[in-house]
Amino acid sequence: MVSMISTKLHYLNLLKISIIFFLIGMLTRSIARGPAAMLEYALIFLLLFISLIYLSENMEVKKKNTLYFLAFLLYFLVHAVVTIFLRSYELQMPLLDMLYYNFTEFRLSTIGYFLPLVFIPIQNINLEKFEKFLVTLLKISIIYSIFEQVLSLLGFRNLFEFLYQNTGAMKLEDDLRNEIGNRSLGMYRILGFIGSPQLLGVFHLIGFVYMLQQRDKFWSYLAILAVFLSTSKTAIVSAIIIMFIYFIHKRKYLLFFASTFITLSIVIFSFQFYFHIVEYPSGQYDYPLFTHFMGSLYGYLLLLVNTAEFGSPTGFIEGGPLQKFIAYFAHNPLEVFFGKGPTYAIGFQAVINTKIEKYYYLGADFYFLSFIEQYGIIGFALLVYIFLYYPLKKIIFSSSSMYFYYIPIVLFLAMFHYPPVISKLIMIFAAYPIWKIYLQPSINKKLTEKIV
Repeated sequence: MVSMISTKLHYLNLLKISIIFFLIGMLTRSIARGPAAMLEYALIFLLLFISLIYLSENMEVKKKNTLYFLAFLLYFLVHAVVTIFLRSYELQMPLLDMLYYNFTEFRLSTIGYFLPLVFIPIQNINLEKFEKFLVTLLKISIIYSIFEQVLSLLGFRNLFEFLYQNTGAMKLEDDLRNEIGNRSLGMYRILGFIGSPQLLGVFHLIGFVYMLQQRDKFWSYLAILAVFLSTSKTAIVSAIIIMFIYFIHKRKYLLFFASTFITLSIVIFSFQFYFHIVEYPSGQYDYPLFTHFMGSLYGYLLLLVNTAEFGSPTGFIEGGPLQKFIAYFAHNPLEVFFGKGPTYAIGFQAVINTKIEKYYYLGADFYFLSFIEQYGIIGFALLVYIFLYYPLKKIIFSSSSMYFYYIPIVLFLAMFHYPPVISKLIMIFAAYPIWKIYLQPSINKKLTEKIV
């Protein structure tokens, strides 16, 4: 008994150290990018290895939803393994080469889905204290993002540009300033601890849900502030949708209908005003922040069916991700069920003019299309069930007060733009609520080991 408790304590300490390392991953990469990345993945695989051993010895599937979640993970593994052999035969490439490509892609864009497993060995500990640990780290991240935005606006942007320039998150080329040197809504595109302004807001929206779970109003407000300071339009739109769901959850139907009407009115008026302005180019100089913000939203819709081409009169040409998606399955209709298998986002230069060029990634701007292309409607159906249907069902039709059900929905909404799964920091904080929803067994409180 003592040995078992000691083992769990050691694993808990390893898990905490790993999460802290993921949190400061951007900072460690600025010092030693390669070794930091290697250590991060070494920790992930070590945690998963220990968790799988524990799973094989102790886990009992007592809930139907647990079975669905495990089937979801198994679906990824089957795809990754089967395509190694199929593509090796199809492309006449060595098995080891295909193993390398599939493992690299799995490490980059899929392993995040498996992170809920790392919490299985701590299922019998005092989770209240562990949640406070996670909340403390989220508070630190909120403070850091606010701190970064405020200092940048005060004229210290170069400090953060210098800090991030070795992380791979920025590109300093020619006379162009780096990505986060640009502004949106009058603010800088900050990176925070995530390394991506688009995903930083999603991370803080997850932090907001944690603060709601803790019934901490002050930090909830700060988390929402951090969402807006991130300038992530994906997160802002997701936050608005989460607000609508919250009103339904709390049976505030009048607020739901009123806020929906007001939001739709603002959206319609804003787009009409934007189209009116762009008809008269000189008018754009009168509303630069507004036109930039609305232009980026409209650009998202344009890029769904077009490709950016700066030499064309409109700046776009036909042939966007949606058209490529439809064209592929029109010629390969049987693949619509299981998808074409993993596609590779390891860099265009690494696959151009090679045998695997036909399996190049569809694009990160529309992750939901890329996911369906890879895993088909069966994989997407599992994704919808895990991240949308079941959490939404529990929120609307259950009296549960657990706000953690919102977190899978936040991830699902984010998938309509960038893939949140590529950020191990986002996924480790999302993984804990997902573990509680799908994998945590019903534990008799009298038998719970208070080892923390």
